[in-house]
Amino acid sequence: MLPLRLALADLRGELRMTLCQVLAVAAILTPLLVLAGLRAGAVEGMRAAVLEDPLAREVMSLASREFSQDWLAALAARPEVLHLSPRTRQLAATLLLETPDGARQVWAPVVPSSPGDPLLPGGAPVAATQVVLSAPLAARLGLKAGDEVVGRLGRGERGAAPERLRVALTVQEVAPITASDRDAIFAAPALADALEDWSEFRAGMPAEAGAPPRAAPRTGYAGFRLYTKRLEDVPPLVTALRAAGIETRSRAQDIAPMLAIDAALGRLLLAIAAVAGSGLVLSLGAGLWANVERKRGLLAGLRLMGLGRGGVVLMPVAQAAALALAGALLAAGLALAVQAGINAGLGGVLLDRPLSLLGAGTIGRGIGITLLAAIGASALAAWQAARIEPYEAVRGG
Repeated sequence: MLPLRLALADLRGELRMTLCQVLAVAAILTPLLVLAGLRAGAVEGMRAAVLEDPLAREVMSLASREFSQDWLAALAARPEVLHLSPRTRQLAATLLLETPDGARQVWAPVVPSSPGDPLLPGGAPVAATQVVLSAPLAARLGLKAGDEVVGRLGRGERGAAPERLRVALTVQEVAPITASDRDAIFAAPALADALEDWSEFRAGMPAEAGAPPRAAPRTGYAGFRLYTKRLEDVPPLVTALRAAGIETRSRAQDIAPMLAIDAALGRLLLAIAAVAGSGLVLSLGAGLWANVERKRGLLAGLRLMGLGRGGVVLMPVAQAAALALAGALLAAGLALAVQAGINAGLGGVLLDRPLSLLGAGTIGRGIGITLLAAIGASALAAWQAARIEPYEAVRGG
């Protein structure tokens, strides 16, 4: 601990010079932290808002075609896919919902949903007689969770009397508005399959009134909707599906510019940090080297009194770390003060959230990188100190 105490005592002995070096470190690091906070607020905040909307990560097939069970399973197993739900033919699975008193009726498409569906944080329907209604549809029908509702569907062949299907359903939950801003009935795959099979004459009338028909064994589906794990996964997945001849609907065109801006800002911040960091290393390194040269005689005297070579080497390293830590803490305080001013003046004006978001993680990384850079900057001074020999104090060197 002796070299550390001597290093800190030396800094206290030349307090003005020490304060100048601390301010120099803070002057370099403060703008970088402010820029990092602005990037986090403007881009990462936008990114987080988009990620909160699962529809931003949705990829849905357009044209109806036969997708086999094995092909869909392989698509769902891709590492970038979080969830996949097969889709039935929309025209064959559009249901007329009716309140028990018959006062309100609304046609709405049936959307198959399985457990883990990001659109339904409260859980997808499990039983074939349970449905989750979109918020607009529930409002139009005046329904809430736990209410009963009747589903009606008709079919007919030329020259034959039309048949009417009536299914008694229970509203399991009302989906959040983020799930769909249109009328939609989220149903278990068993119900969606049964309705499509009945509509296309692959299933007969159920034996029990109000019960859904029995679905026939399936070999595939007409479409799918899937959700990626990350926002960055949407554009390449859409490109891969298009290369396979599958047209999809997604927000890839909206996501790509945001990702490009994020990457460009990241590269710009990295370039600025590299230039500023180089200046910090050169400035701090030159100051420490000059300090060792200026006090070469005193360091030689310490060697003569028994301080080892390692102790002398440790002194400029300890001083560099102390200066960097003090400067980084000052920079963090200044950056937080600037952030408060930016958010007070512009937050909620340019964006509907804080314009600058400087978190503890960013500050911690900034302090850590500054410490490493300062220790690296002390290498020349440490090397110079290692060359000091005890006899230099005797000859007055």
